Amino acid sequence: MLLTKEHINEFLRSPYKNLLNPYKSMTATTLIVVVSLYILKPWGWMFSWQQDLIFALICGALSALSECIHRWILPALFPRWYDKKHWTYGKQFLSTIFLLATIAVFVYSFFVIAFKMPTTPKVLFYFITIFLIIFPLPLGLTLMWQRNNLLSQNLRMANELNEKLLERIGHDSDGMGKNEDITGENISIGDGKNSVFAIPMSQFLFAEANGNYVKFAFRNNGELEKKTIRTTMKSIEEACFEHKNIVRCHRAYIVNTNYIKMVTGNAQECLLHLDGCNNSIPVSRSLRAAILERIK
Repeated sequence: MLLTKEHINEFLRSPYKNLLNPYKSMTATTLIVVVSLYILKPWGWMFSWQQDLIFALICGALSALSECIHRWILPALFPRWYDKKHWTYGKQFLSTIFLLATIAVFVYSFFVIAFKMPTTPKVLFYFITIFLIIFPLPLGLTLMWQRNNLLSQNLRMANELNEKLLERIGHDSDGMGKNEDITGENISIGDGKNSVFAIPMSQFLFAEANGNYVKFAFRNNGELEKKTIRTTMKSIEEACFEHKNIVRCHRAYIVNTNYIKMVTGNAQECLLHLDGCNNSIPVSRSLRAAILERIK
């Protein structure tokens, strides 16, 4: 299939989830800068290896400072642009180029002070251009390595959860049935309007947080229905505390594990697929153990 302008625009506008821990990202970027500059020696070959290493470490420190500015200071100054909910591959690409340019300017400033490099716009432009040509390759390789590791972890977790689901199917065929919590008992949640929203526990699929509201998905006479009320995820967790098959699987999701039919994994996350529902429910890495424990 030919890569068209529409395909590129669709990719750049698609949501992007940052997969790298900020401290690991800073460490990786700093090491790449130190190693690359130590090997390339843009300041020349007239110094000893100890001096070359010191110069490279100073550039690495400037790289770390640049990333601190991009990780914490700029998002605080421009929260709308850096809103994680609307972060896309296009924004990530521009942010990476801007980060590399910032590192280049910082390192160039060090060269001007340490080696009396000319301060003309032409030299600065040349320096930034060379910097942008050299460093995207190792940074891209680092990102690919990280994504492959995450993909392997998520696929391994998905396989483990699917094995649990197969064991549960085997138990069901032996007449043991699903978790004993599938009953006609109701889950009752106050909706903030002096009334209570009640739903049979056996019909509850998942709850999704959205600001000060929570959207419930449930089955009613075999049909999927959704209802949004003003409440908190903590209130739902407290109401479902005694129901062992109802579990928090993500910061924004609570799910009924009895309706999980399949689990898939990609480079970003593990996804739960529920019976009778087209929604894919993400699973946080910190909460995967709880999901494993509840699928019986």
